[in-house]
Amino acid sequence: MPNIFGQNLHDYNHLEAIKAAGFMDSHNSNLNARGRNHDFAALRDAHNPLAIPMNDADAAAQAVGFLTNNLQAVQAEIEETLYTDFRLDELVPLINNVPEGATTYSYRVSDKVGKGSFITSDGGDANNAQVGMRNVAYSLEYGGIVPQWTLEDLRRAAFTGVSLDSETVKAASEGAMDHIEQVGLLGDETVGFKGLVNHDEILTDTTPATMEASTAQELVELLNKKIGSIVEQSAEVVGRIIRKELTIYLPIAQYNRVTTLGYGDNADKTVWGYVKKNNPWTARTGQEVKLASVAELKGAGAGGSDRMLIGFKDKRIMEMAMPISPRVITTINEGFVVKAPMEYKISGLNVKRPTTMRYVDGI
Repeated sequence: MPNIFGQNLHDYNHLEAIKAAGFMDSHNSNLNARGRNHDFAALRDAHNPLAIPMNDADAAAQAVGFLTNNLQAVQAEIEETLYTDFRLDELVPLINNVPEGATTYSYRVSDKVGKGSFITSDGGDANNAQVGMRNVAYSLEYGGIVPQWTLEDLRRAAFTGVSLDSETVKAASEGAMDHIEQVGLLGDETVGFKGLVNHDEILTDTTPATMEASTAQELVELLNKKIGSIVEQSAEVVGRIIRKELTIYLPIAQYNRVTTLGYGDNADKTVWGYVKKNNPWTARTGQEVKLASVAELKGAGAGGSDRMLIGFKDKRIMEMAMPISPRVITTINEGFVVKAPMEYKISGLNVKRPTTMRYVDGI
């Protein structure tokens, strides 16, 4: 029997309408939960349009997620580049235990005076031991570089499931490394940093002959003479504390000569193959002398001559602080471009005991 609206409850079309209304209620309930409820009675007109909500939690999470995943890939690429290409830690000790927020760091120098002696039974005539302490402070400076991509680059990476192009990351990483290594090797006058090849606290010797013109025997004698001089002048400072890491730093041409020029009757023995085991330092400690090539030593000496450095690659002798290794800070969205600023923080090269090192010019 029809109701007062003339509708038959058993009518098929009427049941379909009720069913559709139920679906609509469920849909609206779901939209309400997401903050996107539809109220058709409150629709705006052409002069007052409805603003589409842009703070949907799911959409925001998706955007943040794909940015984060890409930046994790960026940082992974940075670390891989640093691991494979970074050479400064092979030449000088790097320390990373300085707090990131520090603007300076310091080390303590102790001057110890006193020596044991024979005493009488009451000990009243024993010598005193005195220790003088002082702090030496060094400044730290921020550095940075900014790789950037378009939003389309990020979306394409997210869609294909691969990381962002590695060339941009590598260029930024290498740019940061080039700056850090330049400061470590050459210093920077603008911030008062000193470098490995031109540190004004390291004394300089001169030698009358160049390595290129020296015979194998002359090279052996030259290197052993300079090694012996370092051992002698460092005896009081080094003593029993440092027993390894005596290193000779050479420009590339001189490095190649001493490592390839044959010595003696054994065709397989080079000048360096002989010197690294037969020298005053090895005789004293049993440790081989190390050799390193540094291109920046070419022309670093007096009058533009090539320079050799002999010293200890030990943090008690010299060090360079790096509280922050190159890393991504965050993302900055500027219109359709996304930037990923990289930061790092370093000091110059700090030579704590310059008497244990020596430049040799004119090689």
